[in-house]
Amino acid sequence: MEAHHTTYQKTTIIQWINRSSKNAGYILSVCNGAFLLASAGLLEEKEATTYAPMINHIAMYAPNTKPVYDKRFVQSGNIITAGGLSAGIDASLHVVSLDKGVGRATEVANNMEYNCDTESSYVRSQLDDMQLINVLDFNPPLFNRKVLKYEGDETYWICEYEVSRKETLKEFYDQFDHAASMYEWNKNTETMTEKSIVTKWTFSDFNHNTWVCNTKFVAMANNGSFNMRIDLKRE
Repeated sequence: MEAHHTTYQKTTIIQWINRSSKNAGYILSVCNGAFLLASAGLLEEKEATTYAPMINHIAMYAPNTKPVYDKRFVQSGNIITAGGLSAGIDASLHVVSLDKGVGRATEVANNMEYNCDTESSYVRSQLDDMQLINVLDFNPPLFNRKVLKYEGDETYWICEYEVSRKETLKEFYDQFDHAASMYEWNKNTETMTEKSIVTKWTFSDFNHNTWVCNTKFVAMANNGSFNMRIDLKRE
């Protein structure tokens, strides 16, 4: 990661960030903009967040930065880092409140017809489907799919898709099996027939929580279509 860090420091945008930061009242990044701030050396010994699937990467990219997983945006000194998209709106309204007061920030939010709910507990990185992002990295990606179910909270998640693929059922399932094993999921049971593959997995996350995941891959009656269901629960 050091090589990347050095390379980014030579780019025009990093030089501009360094110059601008010297006289800035507040510095705000949204989504993966946190990596640019890290490249400029502005996140050293500071808390920071970014787009939910990338929070682990900021920890690797900038080892002296403390990643924050449970907030939509984080203020550390005059540096404010936000998650993706709407989290950036919340962070921007926070800057307005710091500069002009909470009343003005509320007025701005209302003019945008935006519900600025400072008491909201919603944090993207805390939802359980975050545990599935890496193991659903199929090739080709699961773009051609019908979402039958996608729901959950911080303790469970259920997703079910109907997908069209060129592979056989076994070849399709093997991609999931390989990804799960690569991320150190432990396969407890596997039942395989010509038309279905059912498995049960357990794994631990970076907070040492234990998870149980039940999967079912089924070949549909129409050739080239599969039903894939994943039930995930934190123990």
